[in-house]
Amino acid sequence: MRDLRAIWLHACARAVWIALRPEILSDPRKNRIAAGSAFVFGNLADADFAVAHFTANPVWGHHYFSHSIFFAAAFTLICWLLLRGAAHRNSILMGLTIGCAYGAHLLLDFFTADGSPPFGIPLLWPLSDHHFLFSPSIFYATHRGSLQALFSMHNAAAMLIELAFLSPVVLLLFFWRRKRGRG
Repeated sequence: MRDLRAIWLHACARAVWIALRPEILSDPRKNRIAAGSAFVFGNLADADFAVAHFTANPVWGHHYFSHSIFFAAAFTLICWLLLRGAAHRNSILMGLTIGCAYGAHLLLDFFTADGSPPFGIPLLWPLSDHHFLFSPSIFYATHRGSLQALFSMHNAAAMLIELAFLSPVVLLLFFWRRKRGRG
């Protein structure tokens, strides 16, 4: 796991998954699948780290192609088509849920301080190479590299700030879905 932020991102994606499909909590097997899926799809945008390692082309670098709205939409569409092809009974909902988990990553990166150029994420790539970053940033950039940096007070503070901002949103979504399910 790259850093502690990946754990928090997994928790956010899983909370969204459960808010959209609360019935999975009653089935341990589906709950484990949702947890694993939320972890994978919530962190998949950072798979570009691996691509960046093998190429010098900036388009394939970190915070590039996989951090665009168009890539997220294409990924969501591909997931839906694969689920539909596999005759999944809720392929549209599941495809959108996967897309939301992926999109949550872009949203967090948009609001997070970026310590290295190009600053921000290319939300409109391939239409534009412009990188977007909310200013002033709401979330701290996380420190990476050594275990000491990974488990630093700075990273703990970064996670607490994300938790303080995002928990109310996730809880509202969960209770809205729960209320809607009863009606």
